[in-house]
Amino acid sequence: MSNKLKPYIVLHAGIFLVSFTGILGKAISLREGILVWYRLFLCVVILGIFGYIFKKFEPLRKEDKKKAFIIGALFCIHWLLWYSSVKFANTSIAMSTISTVAVFNALVEPFINKRPFKLSELLLGAIASIGMILIFQAKSGSSFGVIAGVVSALVVAIASVMNKNLTEKNNAYSLTLWEFTAALMTMSVIMPFYLMLNKQLFPAEHIALIPTGQDIWLLLIFVIVCTLIPFIMNLYALRHVSSFTSNLSFNMEPIWGIAAAILIFQEQKELSVQFFVGLSLILFSVVIFSAAKYKKSLKSKVAI
Repeated sequence: MSNKLKPYIVLHAGIFLVSFTGILGKAISLREGILVWYRLFLCVVILGIFGYIFKKFEPLRKEDKKKAFIIGALFCIHWLLWYSSVKFANTSIAMSTISTVAVFNALVEPFINKRPFKLSELLLGAIASIGMILIFQAKSGSSFGVIAGVVSALVVAIASVMNKNLTEKNNAYSLTLWEFTAALMTMSVIMPFYLMLNKQLFPAEHIALIPTGQDIWLLLIFVIVCTLIPFIMNLYALRHVSSFTSNLSFNMEPIWGIAAAILIFQEQKELSVQFFVGLSLILFSVVIFSAAKYKKSLKSKVAI
């Protein structure tokens, strides 16, 4: 295998593994809040042990700790909402909503970095919005799932823009562990209110707090194979390719996820033509946005 080609293969293999988080989120019987808590807890423990053994950690910049904690809390809210979308709608709809992150990034970044909006960004946002409206109307009974997915995409877009500067200044393992720990603490604080709300909304439903049987194995695959291994693979790839190429490549995640959901859960039976039209509009806006960024990177002579 060519040394130049290897980082790209590793990058896309990691993206392929990440795309199965929606599938596993659907397959694991735990409710979304419990699922997110276990995911974060296991990630913190395993990443902490791995980093300690292999001496991967470096002190986080003092001035960045507060910002990293806020970003971790936002990641927690993103995951809680997104897995709510998976549970209340289906994996394909949840994946379609997460594909709007690139467009949300373009709309959120001017607010955070205090720069003027570009007309092209607003037009792409409008196209993506039309796509989301079509998806919202495509499957009856899944309105909450669609809304939760869209809000989760907006939240993670905000977190990603805020996180950009931190990743350039801090050790990736230390920053990730700090943010995962902040997310775990946030979910732990939210948990009592989450359980009370679930009891009021679903009084006849028993909410399992401890995974048993098949859920244990699926949860371990979910955390190790589809979360931590892709994280390490992405870190390896980023040593050889630009962050722009990595972000651009992650636009394939929804495609892989929807394809897997159709193959495994036969979700195409639940989806109308309207869903695929809406998804096509979103992907069109993402492709155009990515192409514009690519063109800009060439002008700036950024290595890809």
